[in-house]
Amino acid sequence: MEKLKIGESIKSLRRNKNVTQEQLANIIGVSTPAVSKWESGTSYPDITVLPILANYFEVTIDELLNYKNELTKEEIEEIFKKCEDLISQEKIDESINLCEKYIRKYPSNYELKFNLSAIYTLAAVRSIAGSDKYNDILSRNIEILLDIVDNTNDIKEKEGSLIQLSSQYMLIDKPDKAEEILKKIYKPTYDPQGMLSIIYLSQGKVEESKKLMQEILYNALIEAKTSCMSLAMSYYNYKDYMDEEDIDFEKAKKYYELALGIEKSTSEMNMTHTIYSQLAHMYMKKKDSKSSIRCLRKMLDYLKDVNINDRMKINDIWCFDKMEEKAIKMKTNLYEHIIVSLKEGFSDFIGNKEFEEIIEELEVLSEKIKFKTRGSDVIY
Repeated sequence: MEKLKIGESIKSLRRNKNVTQEQLANIIGVSTPAVSKWESGTSYPDITVLPILANYFEVTIDELLNYKNELTKEEIEEIFKKCEDLISQEKIDESINLCEKYIRKYPSNYELKFNLSAIYTLAAVRSIAGSDKYNDILSRNIEILLDIVDNTNDIKEKEGSLIQLSSQYMLIDKPDKAEEILKKIYKPTYDPQGMLSIIYLSQGKVEESKKLMQEILYNALIEAKTSCMSLAMSYYNYKDYMDEEDIDFEKAKKYYELALGIEKSTSEMNMTHTIYSQLAHMYMKKKDSKSSIRCLRKMLDYLKDVNINDRMKINDIWCFDKMEEKAIKMKTNLYEHIIVSLKEGFSDFIGNKEFEEIIEELEVLSEKIKFKTRGSDVIY
């Protein structure tokens, strides 16, 4: 049998339970150095201690021994879908409990933890912002993401977790912590990807070169659009009470229009509705309700034409046909999130007849799409 990874399991389970090595040692009845040696892999716990550890961590002895830590991508996707299905049914507590069960079962599987962290974010979104439940879910997600950052050997999982951590700290209003976390992501002075694609061509590795250049293009387009939207916000809405001299609605509008121009060339990437929604928000702040409602109408028209729940695979888009699909497909009904965000973000329009009509049409659209399928998958 392969070398036991019980030390990794004990370390991860201990951290998930938020106890120190000394505390665990006292509970189990051993010395602190003994626990330290287990976790470093220098020695193993005595066989008589295993039932005590398993009972304390609420796992089986096989799970404690990490007999099966590896999961296939298909198994991870299946676990993710089970947890997400509960979220879609508004069974938030059950979903979180199921996530915790799998995290205890596979404490050193950081790919699983990274995917399940999205469930915690969804659960928080479905909770009341600022409530104890909301804060508890986000705090737990931060613990999970920190565990991944500290222990995974996969650079993409580590950096993806740092990105998610930064966003979680923003959600709990800790921008200084969000900045600190984001700056931990390694970014070289020079990006070798462009040169590497040329090297591949010279080596006759044409398909590898195309794939790499498409990835560069994809990331560049995403960054361009998000940069435009962030710049637009900086000119009218980066804080609740901006000084008059810092507000430039015309410049914000131009940045949103630039984002829309980029989006039109690859509309399959499904950011159009977000851009229209933010543009509408800008007009609302400007006290131009007519233009704001017009943008929301454009957003609604787009959502009628494109089922954003049925997201196209990245390699189905003509200019990214060489890329690999990486993310697990989520079945959450995105229309419900849009409706909630509009009601919260456009509270000034509550009671406005046209705005209420848009919300009603979105709710009808959401119900229609809710039961549509793509292949054998039901979109919840």
